[in-house]
Amino acid sequence: MKVTVLVENEARGSLAAEHGLSLWIEYRGGRYLLDTGASDLFLANADKLNIPVSRADAVFISHAHNDHAGGLPAFFARNGKAKVWLRAESRASLLKVDENGAEEIGLPEGILDRFQERFVLAEGDAYPAPGLCLTPNDSNRFSAVRDPKLMERCGDSLIPDRFLHEQSLLAEADDGTLVLFNSCSHTGIVSITENVLSKFPGRKVRAVVGGFHMMGKTGTDSMNSAPEEVKQVAARLADLGVEEIYTGHCTGLPAFSVLKDCPAPKVYYLETGSSFRF
Repeated sequence: MKVTVLVENEARGSLAAEHGLSLWIEYRGGRYLLDTGASDLFLANADKLNIPVSRADAVFISHAHNDHAGGLPAFFARNGKAKVWLRAESRASLLKVDENGAEEIGLPEGILDRFQERFVLAEGDAYPAPGLCLTPNDSNRFSAVRDPKLMERCGDSLIPDRFLHEQSLLAEADDGTLVLFNSCSHTGIVSITENVLSKFPGRKVRAVVGGFHMMGKTGTDSMNSAPEEVKQVAARLADLGVEEIYTGHCTGLPAFSVLKDCPAPKVYYLETGSSFRF
């Protein structure tokens, strides 16, 4: 399995960055896209990296926020066949609410209706290809720091986002262990990992890939929790058997620095153009 970062908050060389995430995954003869970033920028980077997005077999959307699904219109213009897998709850009206008012941050407007035949709205666990599983988060086990700005519309009211639109991608490595991809881990990476292990008893999550939503209000240079709390996350993941962390995006640089200094797991930073194998 080879994973290449097509867009991220940081970039290498002539590649471009944005606040978004998109990963290209080559797995057992298949080509898969996990998220599309916030715009068409992932395509420009893919072209520079000679990655054939037009030949993707499927797309997996980790959750319905626009920094992960905003590039879908550009993807449909480039690839005319691949199905896009996302949670059925992705139709929800999702907003960011702050002192500047309310901003819609969900899927591109009308895209589910315009490209209805291209979407697979998953309910429960889904198996898009041999060795791959899409599994929803258990929002009842929410253990992360809630971002009070992230809301969803429920009737005439706004409530804190329950992240029913979020899912993890699990890929079985050749040694039988699991690699867990969750782009933002809004319900907490520890809770997500525990939930996966409870669903698949006897299996081991060898690595976790994605953001941990530890970034603070002012961007990637800030942190939303105390260093000791970040250390506790690393310690608990190590206790659960996780050996490697590949993180970036909404984790933020201060939290990454704390994680990297922990004795375990090993921690690597995601940036546009980086690649790694399992």
